[in-house]
Amino acid sequence: MPGKEPRIASVPSVALSVDQVAEFFAALSTSCNVRHSARAANVCTARIYKERRDNPEFRAQWAAALAEGHVFLEAAVMADALATPRAAKTLNGQKERDRKQKLRLWLLDAHRSAVVAHRAGDEADLRASAKERLLAKLDAMAESLADGASCD
Repeated sequence: MPGKEPRIASVPSVALSVDQVAEFFAALSTSCNVRHSARAANVCTARIYKERRDNPEFRAQWAAALAEGHVFLEAAVMADALATPRAAKTLNGQKERDRKQKLRLWLLDAHRSAVVAHRAGDEADLRASAKERLLAKLDAMAESLADGASCD
């Protein structure tokens, strides 16, 4: 109604269990999807965001899980892009594949700045490991492919 102040729902202050936190970060580290991860942990997304806002340790775990999930999504996008095109058995099958790819790309874009900031903080303190160098090389290859260059 016009002129009426919106009601802001309160978030329950019940502490998250260790299992809920572990389940949330396990899902987040493979999907970068907060809503999906909260659902997997059987927790309200508002409760998850409140925990991130109020708990620095949770916030750090969140950043690490997003960075890990970002790598996972990049690999999935790359694998799908490099896969030999197969004719979809049905139009719905092709639509589903396209929908998943669009979601992956959206999630990558949505979390890119947070992941870059997290990686920059880690690399300032630690020497790059072989895994990080490999991931950087894969990132460079993905950018090259996106620009239309050949892998030869």
